Amino acid sequence: MEPSRLLLDETCLRLDRNTEYAGFISQMGEQLESMQGQSMEQFGGPKLISKLYRARELSATGPSSYGFAVLNLQAVRFVDVETELWDGSVYVNRTLVAQLATGEWRAMPRPDLAPLLSAGLNAESDSTDLWHAGP
Repeated sequence: MEPSRLLLDETCLRLDRNTEYAGFISQMGEQLESMQGQSMEQFGGPKLISKLYRARELSATGPSSYGFAVLNLQAVRFVDVETELWDGSVYVNRTLVAQLATGEWRAMPRPDLAPLLSAGLNAESDSTDLWHAGP
């Protein structure tokens, strides 16, 4: 997979009123544009997703309530994703995901920049229920 600003724009949650987060997304998009035509291997990024766990609700109710009342989100959850990097090491990332009013899901690559939406995220236990495609 090549670095792609379009993929970033289509998959990431937008929080335009949060200027720090919006600035991060903009900067990330510019960085991806500068990487066009290069492979992720050159940057040491993920080679493949080795395990994907089922989305889980946060234990704390505050983030979901805030997301619904202030941001018009239908749900706020998180997904643990295990990736294999090009150097052979394994990296686990906890990704905050939110469901828009349209029903579409979006990821939030820097949940720390929206603490009211991500309260308690890193205090959750490790995921154990793997997600499998298909029936």
